[in-house]
Amino acid sequence: MREIARAFLVADEAIAQKLVRARRQIRDQALTLDMPHGVELSDRLDTVLEVIYLMFNEGYAAHEGEDLIRTDLCFEALRLGDLIASSSISAPRVDALMS
Repeated sequence: MREIARAFLVADEAIAQKLVRARRQIRDQALTLDMPHGVELSDRLDTVLEVIYLMFNEGYAAHEGEDLIRTDLCFEALRLGDLIASSSISAPRVDALMS
């Protein structure tokens, strides 16, 4: 959780509260993790790309732990970016991020 808070430049408690609210919303609204379609998919792409960017940054310049570079986070960010780049929703901004 600390890594997430640091990535978004907020306090640990703020992220903890956001996660609690998100879990409650998922439960109360019975949300699923189905792939969105159309405009909704396009609207979410920027947020997904931001998360992938933050994952890679944390992996490349780890703030905690024994390793200065967390290759697991770097590789996962690259894997997710590659999935998007090779899909039908790819856009120039996806290619720019992967560069």
